Amino acid sequence: MNTRIMGTNHVFALRQNKPNYKPTAAYSTYCAFCPNLLSFNNQDPAILRNTRYVQQCSNTYSGHRENSLSIKTEPVNILNTDNGSQMPKLHNWNLSYSAAAELQKNLAGKLESTPVRGTPKLVAGLDCAIDRANERIFAAAVVLRLPNLEIVETATTSKKLTFPYIPGLLSFREAPVCIAAVEKLKTNPDVFLIDGQGIAHPRRLGLAAHLGLFFNKPTIGCAKSRLIGTFDEPPLEKGSCTPLKDKEQIIGAVLRTRTNVKPLFISVGNKCTLDDAIAITLTCTTKYRLPEPTRMAHQLVGKVKSS
Repeated sequence: MNTRIMGTNHVFALRQNKPNYKPTAAYSTYCAFCPNLLSFNNQDPAILRNTRYVQQCSNTYSGHRENSLSIKTEPVNILNTDNGSQMPKLHNWNLSYSAAAELQKNLAGKLESTPVRGTPKLVAGLDCAIDRANERIFAAAVVLRLPNLEIVETATTSKKLTFPYIPGLLSFREAPVCIAAVEKLKTNPDVFLIDGQGIAHPRRLGLAAHLGLFFNKPTIGCAKSRLIGTFDEPPLEKGSCTPLKDKEQIIGAVLRTRTNVKPLFISVGNKCTLDDAIAITLTCTTKYRLPEPTRMAHQLVGKVKSS
């Protein structure tokens, strides 16, 4: 497998073997000269031949060299969770700030805005807390059963804090510990509510959207504050909402979850529509501003941090 440079763009070709081949691992192909994730599929590059596939890296900056060099194709580790599901490890987390931002742009194109299938029965809430003194980050996952919102399971974990606080790159700080908490769950949630942004993000990849690519499940960003966008204040009654816009694009909803209380900023993470995100958030909301899954996750992670 070789990379052929055309101008300053990177092009690679793959050849496929064995039409009935069923791989047991996923593979991810990266550009050799930048952090762009060029493909994520179940084709093992070691056995590719016959059928030609060509894909081009979208980066055009001058750091791309113009001679023929090899691309970097890496196996994607499959993370086995306690509930038997498999979660792809899409990329490593040890990236420079500029590389992390470039990766966000690439991954955002892989999100799916599709209606949620069926009626969710299990919904998980995720939240994080940081102990700056000890340089630790904690995460809690709380799984509730709909429609009664009874607790089914909880999981907590912590990791060393390795990524600084940089607006727009929050997922590189919080996603690894969130993934570790979800890996400990024995149940398999149908949908995730995450305390953070979905696509309401400068590069359309907030924490909820980023995690949605790992979980491969409907994920919803349920943020307490706005990161980007403009909006009109919704009416004061619970259930009222107005669009959150970035220029002319609707990137979320400003949703009143409790009468006469500040609204939440709801956005699609992955594998759901904005209508789904609003409806599920309201279904999970009782007498508090926060929906029960993230409210309980917030309480739990606070207790774990202080213990």
